[in-house]
Amino acid sequence: MHSPLWILASVDDLAFEKKPLPLCNPETFRNLPSYAALRARVETADVLVLATPDYHDCISGAMKNFLDHFWREFAGKLFVTIVASHEKGLTVTDQLRNDTRLCHAWTWPYGVSFAKNVEVVEEGGSSTKRSSGAGR
Repeated sequence: MHSPLWILASVDDLAFEKKPLPLCNPETFRNLPSYAALRARVETADVLVLATPDYHDCISGAMKNFLDHFWREFAGKLFVTIVASHEKGLTVTDQLRNDTRLCHAWTWPYGVSFAKNVEVVEEGGSSTKRSSGAGR
């Protein structure tokens, strides 16, 4: 009989609506007081989960700003993408994958997307609520 394998993990939640990241100025951002502590958090992460809404088939400005700040520190890291979208979020997922590859990082080959329910009218006039998006 085999004993169960336990995997221990900790989660470090970084939410930009609670503590916004200043806009990335390439000449000065590494000198900001908050940069060193946030850089340490990024460097110690084994996996980064990038979650963003779909803004007209683009990632959020806050996400782009985060990627601009730490592109060097992302090299060799693994990323997982989550997109909240009015559709399937495929364009935004592809954009996140491309952006992380440009940072010399790895991206999980699957994405997760969420969408709100929409009303679908069937033949014959009956309607039902269904999710308009599916994970990819």
